[in-house]
Parts: sequence; C-alpha cells; structure tokens
Amino acid sequence: MNPPDVLRWNLDKRYLAALAGVGVATVPTTWLAPEQHPDVRELRLPPVEFVVKPSVSGGGFQTARYRTADADADADADADADAAARAHIHSLLEGGRTVMIQPYQEAVDRRGEASLIFLGGGYSHAITKGPLLRARVGPQAHLFAQEKIRALEPTGAQQEAARLALTAVGRLLGPNPTSYARVDLVELADGTPAVLELELLDPALFFETQPAAATRFAQVLRNLIP
Repeated sequence: MNPPDVLRWNLDKRYLAALAGVGVATVPTTWLAPEQHPDVRELRLPPVEFVVKPSVSGGGFQTARYRTADADADADADADADAAARAHIHSLLEGGRTVMIQPYQEAVDRRGEASLIFLGGGYSHAITKGPLLRARVGPQAHLFAQEKIRALEPTGAQQEAARLALTAVGRLLGPNPTSYARVDLVELADGTPAVLELELLDPALFFETQPAAATRFAQVLRNLIP
C-alpha cells in the first residue's frame, strides 16, 4: 500500500536534512559521506556527549553514545573515548557508510523519547521510550534492542511538532505518503521538541499500548484496498 519511492526515501536518515531544510526542528546533525574523504583525525567532535551512527540503520545497529569530557573521568578516559569514537567513524566510512554525529540530548535520560503514531494520516496514539544508549559500551552489534515502552499523552507542543513534520513530508513527497507514520521526538536543551527519526518504513506501531489502534489500522488498510 505504501509507495516504494517513499520507503526508499525514508530508508536513509539523510531525510532529516531535507526536513530541516524546510523548517522542521530536528536534532542537530553533522553528516560525513565517504566520498568527501574526511580526515577523521582532524574532525571536531561535539563537546561532552554525542552519538555516532550510520545513516542507514535500524534498532540502534552500529550506533554508539560517547562521552569525551566528563568531570568524573580522568584525562586518559577522555582520550580513550575520543579514540574509540574516531575509530567508529573511520570504520563506518571505510565501509562506505554515511556517518551521522549528533549531540546527545540529556532530556532523553530524564524523559525518554516521545513517539507519536499516525494511521491513515490521522493521529492515533503515542508512547514514550526510555533511553536506549549507554555511554562507553561501544557500537550496538544487533538489529534489535529491548526498549522500555509505556503509553504517553503527548503535549500540545509535541503534537504540533509531529504534525509539522508530516506536513513537510507531504510537501516533499506528496500527500498521504504511507498508511502509517511514527514521529520520534526528543527535547532539545531549550525545550523544543525535535524530530529524532520519522518512521515511514518501519511499522513498529506499539499496538500493545492501545489495542483499539490495531482495529483502526485494519480499517485504514481495508479502505485502501481497491
């Protein structure tokens, strides 16, 4: 039911740059492409904490959280973390992967991520996910990580941010691009809800937190069948 060109667009998280380009609040991201031949040794890394991941990934695969400046850590620990982060970036680039570097948003540790789910273009329900990444454990080696999930009543600001993101997708790709959408938001330092991921490809819709939503989704699909 979902257009292949939309799924292909959503496969690569460089769609975040497209959303930011049309005014959607997103988590600040530095992009490194293999064809740019960046010198990882000279790369300026974000202060304190940041996340490194490939632009095509799922479930936290090959994603890691780094802390390179810690008041409780000594200089050797900071140097080790810096070296580990640069080795991770180098490995991804050598494998032909585009790399994303994002400042870690501290609000994730306090309030988690908010995921707003839309079915057939209309808001359905929301959940919150606890923090998934821990510092100094290295890249996630699996395609799935167990998450702590619970139902959420989103704030007005979160609902507005999610709707703005989907409106932007409509402007970029055309209206009603998929039968479902999930907008993952985190809170920036100034309190702004920002898009961390926009899932039009991965149908993890957390119906277990609201079983009636499964029936609504079935109706959406039924209505799309010619």
